[in-house]
Amino acid sequence: MNSTWIVLTLLLGFAVYKLYTPVPEAIDEKFKFRAFVAFQRVALIMGSVMGFFNGKTDVENMQKLITSLPQPPSTVEGSNIRSRVVTFDGVRVRLYEPVDRKGGAPVAGLVFYHGGGYLLGSPEMYNSLTRTIAEELGIVVASVDYRLASEEAFPAAHEDGVRALRYFLRNAAEFGVDPSRVGVAGDSAGGHLSAAVAQEATDDASLPRLKLQALLYPFLQLLDTHTPSYQQHRADFGPNGGVVTRDLAGTFRSFLLLGRQDDALVEAMLRNNHTSWAFKRSNPELFDHRLVPEALRQHESYKGPLVDVGSEEMWSKYKHLFLDNRLTPLWRKDLSGLPPAYIISCQYDGLRDDAVIYAARLEQAGVKVKFTNYYNGWHGMLNGQAFHVGQRALRYLIAHLQENL
Repeated sequence: MNSTWIVLTLLLGFAVYKLYTPVPEAIDEKFKFRAFVAFQRVALIMGSVMGFFNGKTDVENMQKLITSLPQPPSTVEGSNIRSRVVTFDGVRVRLYEPVDRKGGAPVAGLVFYHGGGYLLGSPEMYNSLTRTIAEELGIVVASVDYRLASEEAFPAAHEDGVRALRYFLRNAAEFGVDPSRVGVAGDSAGGHLSAAVAQEATDDASLPRLKLQALLYPFLQLLDTHTPSYQQHRADFGPNGGVVTRDLAGTFRSFLLLGRQDDALVEAMLRNNHTSWAFKRSNPELFDHRLVPEALRQHESYKGPLVDVGSEEMWSKYKHLFLDNRLTPLWRKDLSGLPPAYIISCQYDGLRDDAVIYAARLEQAGVKVKFTNYYNGWHGMLNGQAFHVGQRALRYLIAHLQENL
């Protein structure tokens, strides 16, 4: 009996350790936030257990669980939106279309790229969000099922994203869409994809100009992993806390770049040691945090830029990836002429400063920008519609799309 209680106590302690996350004071609805994070951790643990049998990573198995969920219905009672699966130049897309076009005039269109670190997610997982946007605005939404990094590493997802957008723009009339009223949007990895795709579409003079880009707490670069927000996130949540933990972020990045887990590269990026010291010295503007407002740099954790470390070996091996504008849209030299941007960031998110800096650089280049940092927000909040902050963020997103698309 005593040994049984010891085992149960140890299992309980392990569960608490794996599921617990610190919650900064400013985050509202703390119990629900912990439950939101715990649900994700349980799915990863289930993926890890599956890995003992199939040899895949916990994240790959988590995606397998996601894709095994029931498909959303094409129609919903009381809704004016129907959805169907189509292909745009070979890319799978879930398309949301108004049933009643109210006169038959062309409507606006939105190409949406889901989040999930390039390893998780699908249009079906984002069905509630994309259907809501289509319903509220009465527009056509094309949710792109780009290749994940477990299938093929960078730039496969980007190529899918560009192909789908080009097809939609060139065949807009087929879907009852006005090609002059098409935007792109996405969250997290999807925000990264939206920014990079918008840049490439802008460079293609054969395409209609995009009406807007909506970047929702996007990841936009991997050159500097020691921005003020990365430093604050480590202080607020520790190495294993928050929605995206240190290990999970490392897995996402490694798969995106290489299509596999590379612990040496992950550790180098976490230590901001994946670029060379000479590169940092020659490009100080890429590691200058002054584009982040002083108020966001006043957190007690902030120690300034980390530029006195570097690995020539790591840099020479991977610099062709890190310097590719498709991977690092934040530091494209010429940002002029890009479509107007709606950008949101979250205070409690390591990616916050990617959005902050990009908004500032776009404004400097003469691009119209609407930027909001949610001071009680956290990464993934748009997928948490049970939370007040997620509801508010979605409400403001829809209002902006309504006015500008």
